[in-house]
Amino acid sequence: MNNQTSIIASNEYIIVDIETTGFSVDYCNIIEIGAIKIKNGNIGDSFHTFIKQDTPIPPFIKYLTGISNDDVALGLSADVAIRQFLNFSKELSLVGHNISFDYRFLNHNSEKYLGKTMENGRVDTVHLAKNLISDIPNYKLGTLVDYFKITNVGQHRATNDVQMTYELVKCLSHLHNNYREEYKIQIQKSTEFGKQFNNKKISIKTKLKYINTRLLECIFTDMNCKVYNAFYSTSDCLIINDRTYVRFCSQDTFDEIWEPWLSKTKKRQKEGSLEVFSEKQICEILNIHIVEKLKSNRKVPVSAKDIVPATDIFDETHPLYQKKCVFTGVLDQFDRTTAMQYVANVGGICKNGITKDTNYLILGDNSYCASIKDGKSSKQKKAEDMILNGLDIQIIPETTFYQTLKNE
Repeated sequence: MNNQTSIIASNEYIIVDIETTGFSVDYCNIIEIGAIKIKNGNIGDSFHTFIKQDTPIPPFIKYLTGISNDDVALGLSADVAIRQFLNFSKELSLVGHNISFDYRFLNHNSEKYLGKTMENGRVDTVHLAKNLISDIPNYKLGTLVDYFKITNVGQHRATNDVQMTYELVKCLSHLHNNYREEYKIQIQKSTEFGKQFNNKKISIKTKLKYINTRLLECIFTDMNCKVYNAFYSTSDCLIINDRTYVRFCSQDTFDEIWEPWLSKTKKRQKEGSLEVFSEKQICEILNIHIVEKLKSNRKVPVSAKDIVPATDIFDETHPLYQKKCVFTGVLDQFDRTTAMQYVANVGGICKNGITKDTNYLILGDNSYCASIKDGKSSKQKKAEDMILNGLDIQIIPETTFYQTLKNE
């Protein structure tokens, strides 16, 4: 029998999804775990549980997931839930959409309640999709479900997301195994339009945004080209992403340590021995439709100095009145601009950085910042050092900040 999830190297693995009360492993909790065991491409045993909570589920999470306080009241305690999940998953690889998020919470609970670090392998279906698909605005689960015409049984519930992730793995496996056939029409069309590349040695350098590298390799292979994912002195053509291309065209010199290949490229282009193409130029020549990636909806950061109170009447007994507050990390309930505005509206003073005059450092989630390796931002480390040196700075989590803001 053919393995319909063959894109996953293991014959047996776990597809898992969790729902949580927020993004921070330190201040938020798992409220639901759903998982299925896959063996030889088929669904085997399943696992599901709600997890009891000490505090009510935030309204936004109830709205997003549909999970109520009554649901979790019927669940397992966190220590029992994580123990049962680990007994279910054993040491099998965990597969999921943005699996790093689920893994961080699961591992945090394993260390907290069981005193052991999880060592399961991880496979992210986001990465699998990016390796195969480019003609899509983003790689959210819902977007991929629509792209592959998978039945959407409803997102933001663990069991539903697990089921759709399984169907996604099957679709990605089929595409992986039948890539040339699936893109047959595009390959034929591009080889007809791109005859100027016949028999060329083509280098693809930098990460491309609009075209899947595998598609280019199929097209150029049919043109009897040799394709390299590096730049060689014998290359006839070089394809680079648009951002690098703009820089390449506007500069004559490049860093010889970090970008020696760009200097060599510029020299060979001037000599006439190398053609350089941007990604969009290649799309135009090969008649490949470009799907623009959706831009982030994040607001442009506002400096603390730009925040002014919306009133001139303050309660001077409020705990944040005239207190200097600094934020670090991503807040769960509000964006930072909104949180700073609330501080200003009760007479507080927002600052961008930690100084000897700082009264409060409010901790958001730093787990998505690649530059932070130990969970602490530079602001937090500086505040901790100042506290050790006798300064009265209070470091508080987001939940405590909201209680203080409400003067509870």
